[in-house]
Order: sequence, then C-alpha cells, then structure tokens
Amino acid sequence: MHVATHCVVFARTSGEAGRAKGISAFLVPSTTPGVKVEEYLWTFNMPTDHPRVSFTNVWVPDDAIFGTEGNGLRAFPYRDASDTCGAPGDAVFVCPAWVTPLDGTTATTPVLSADGGTVYVATDAGTLSAVDAATGAVRWSAAVGAPVVAPPAVAPDAILVPTVGGALVALAPDGCGAATCAPLWSPAAGSPLHVQPGVATDVVFVGLGILAGGLVGS
Repeated sequence: MHVATHCVVFARTSGEAGRAKGISAFLVPSTTPGVKVEEYLWTFNMPTDHPRVSFTNVWVPDDAIFGTEGNGLRAFPYRDASDTCGAPGDAVFVCPAWVTPLDGTTATTPVLSADGGTVYVATDAGTLSAVDAATGAVRWSAAVGAPVVAPPAVAPDAILVPTVGGALVALAPDGCGAATCAPLWSPAAGSPLHVQPGVATDVVFVGLGILAGGLVGS
C-alpha cells in the first residue's frame, strides 16, 4: 500500500450469505475518499507493507467492477464442473484444466520438474504427490512422516521435502514404479523445517527456525 494505486475489494452485491455467487470484485483507487490505512502490520516482529485498511462511505462508478457483477469469486466443484465456469461471454475467468483432490487441509506451493511434466506438492497430512502436469493424474505419492508446510525442492537426483517433524526427506523424482514410494534417505535436521530447502550442486541447505541455519550434504 505504500505505492499501490488501487485496492481490490470483494463485497457482496447480491445472492445469499455464505455463497460464492453474488460477491463482486471492485478495483478501488487508493486515493478515493473514505479509504484509509489504519496501520501497517508487523510479521515476525518486523515491519511490513501489509496494511489494515478501512472503507467508510466509499463510492465507486459501475466500471470499477472487475469482471462481471456477482462473479468476483469463482468456485468450481472437484467433479462434474461446467465447461464455462462462469457467466457466458465473461472472458476474464476461465475453467481450470484439471483439479486434483489431495489429502489433508492445506497444500504447499507446487513445484515443477525440470522438464515441466510433473508437479510435486505436499500437504499437512504428510504426503508428497507427484502429479502429471498435463492431466492432473497422481503418478505416485509418498508418506513423509510429518506435516509439510513449505514447498519441496527439486534437485538433480531427488525431490527434497522439508517436514515439520524436523526431517529432510528425499524421494526419487521419477518415483519407484509403484503407486506409493519410500524415501531414499531422511536425515534429522534437529528442528522443524518451515522453509523450502536450497540446492547447490551436491549440497542441500535447510533453514532451522528464523535465525539458525543448518547444512546437509546429499
């Protein structure tokens, strides 16, 4: 917000409470009367540019709506989704190419293999899944023994998964020829791993907490 010219505001303009349909997205100039930055929030005891913003009697023109009215949030089912995923003629949003349900409640940011053919993603249920990037089919999966909150890293000979349990789990990038695979190796880092590992040639770097660091040789 220090330099932002607009805010994206999601507000209900129609429909029933609790439903995605009826929520509209508005592009609101940050200088509009009634828009106020109340404070800038701190994260990890450090200042950030993430603000708490209030809106008081803010008026915007009809063309401030992003997309179409009532379609600011676009929801789609895991199965039997429509071909359009939205209002006819609305070119702002498109359907996903595929949707793959995963276990757990949250998933990490996915990472791609070097050839772009496989998506690797882990969950808080402690599972790494290798997903076909073209079809969304799960090629193989592996239990890593603890929840995962940071993305895995792609090394030349391994997929490296940091776990909240403090283990760095290595898996073969191409799987093991079966639907579920076992780790290649899994050393204990000595502390929960909450950040993506870094890879440099044949060395893996893992972050331990906020200020400490560790070095693991692969």
